[in-house]
Amino acid sequence: MKDLFGNIADVYAVSQFHAEDLQTGDNPNSMINILQDIFGGTVFSEDLFYLQVFS
Repeated sequence: MKDLFGNIADVYAVSQFHAEDLQTGDNPNSMINILQDIFGGTVFSEDLFYLQVFS
């Protein structure tokens, strides 16, 4: 990275995201899918974020 004054910094970033949501049938707005979203019975999510800045 470089700012307006010419200072330079090395930036290293890692991002990972995993999500899974069960959908029943072809319609995501069906009553079963809405109830699953409200009660959260089938949702799995995982995330990882990492950032290093060397200036």
